[in-house]
Amino acid sequence: MFIIIDTINAKDFETFKRALDIYKQYLGRDYNLGEYLDRIAKYYFDGATIKQKNMMAAMMQSMMSGGGPMAMMNPMGMMAGR
Repeated sequence: MFIIIDTINAKDFETFKRALDIYKQYLGRDYNLGEYLDRIAKYYFDGATIKQKNMMAAMMQSMMSGGGPMAMMNPMGMMAGR
């Protein structure tokens, strides 16, 4: 666990994620610990998250906010060729 603290002190987000991946089997014992570590990451690493993006949730959010399913794929929100 000390390596995780060291990565926070060093402001090294990539190493922080790698350390969490190495210790994943031990950290997974406590369901809430993952949420706490994500909050820590957001606080110390300028809003960065350790959670993987849920593509289905992102697509639903895009559709609910007025964009269609293709809006998520096209950053301009327009159809190609227009």
